[in-house]
Amino acid sequence: MIPSEEYRTHDFHQGSFGTHAVWDQDFLFKVPPGLAPEAAAPLMCGGATVFGVIEAYNIRPTDRVGIIGIGGLGHLAIQFLAKMGAEVVVFSSTDSKKEEAMRLGATEFVATKGKEKFEGVKPVDHLIITASFQMDWKPYIAVLKPQATVYPITITFDDLTIPILPIVLCGINIQGNDHLSLAI
Repeated sequence: MIPSEEYRTHDFHQGSFGTHAVWDQDFLFKVPPGLAPEAAAPLMCGGATVFGVIEAYNIRPTDRVGIIGIGGLGHLAIQFLAKMGAEVVVFSSTDSKKEEAMRLGATEFVATKGKEKFEGVKPVDHLIITASFQMDWKPYIAVLKPQATVYPITITFDDLTIPILPIVLCGINIQGNDHLSLAI
């Protein structure tokens, strides 16, 4: 039986208004017994966003990874990276989330508000942006290793304004990807 035009255009086959759905098992994840659905749901959305970048772009346990922002995606990024053994450097505007970031597994914490330079921060291999605001890029560029990669996974529709000379001279990559979360 061929579904009606209304059925096809409204994606009812995705289960959005249904009580049951039939899915190809290759696209499903088994939720372990004892893990409540409300605890599993963030892992399927935000967790997939963060882990997709870690996996797709080969971020390794031996890497130093900077995380900008400690919201939902930042929380997950810190935990995933720390558990896999990476050094995690968290950048947040104030010290108010320092204790939380360290408890989640951060190796270092940098309060950024009002700073033109991040003193004493060793360079990072990767910088994952989980904050949806336009920042002053100069202090962040200064802590990137040559050929480091920046991953904007939480974005706005604003233009990315970044100094081009250090990007070119140091071979820094800005990696667009389909593992992102839009902040509108």
